[in-house]
Amino acid sequence: MKELSKEKYFNYESNDLLGVMRFDFYDGSLANQWNPRELITELNNKKQIDLKMLQKELNYIQFDLINNYSKIVELCGGTGYDKETLVYIEFEVAKYVIKLIPIKDSYSYIYTYIKEKSDESIEHS
Repeated sequence: MKELSKEKYFNYESNDLLGVMRFDFYDGSLANQWNPRELITELNNKKQIDLKMLQKELNYIQFDLINNYSKIVELCGGTGYDKETLVYIEFEVAKYVIKLIPIKDSYSYIYTYIKEKSDESIEHS
């Protein structure tokens, strides 16, 4: 599977934002909240996005790549607001810009951008 990169290797536009996943490990386990933008609703209504695949991608990021607070500290090279780090990864459906804040009681964010817009409907099997 793909790995997180500290190097920005793709472009993204604010009008391509599908939503933002806010997450933290304050009590030792993952707590998260999805905040969708209007674009994801529009694409879903037109059957132009695979929400199941999007969920799989987000789950992979949260449960495999960044599955605990120690991983955030490792990726950021320590703790503190001055160690805030952006990492990047892209998959089939979306591009992800992940803002990691290595403070136990602070949120980190997964900014989720549509990889490419299409006028074609997605066929579900």
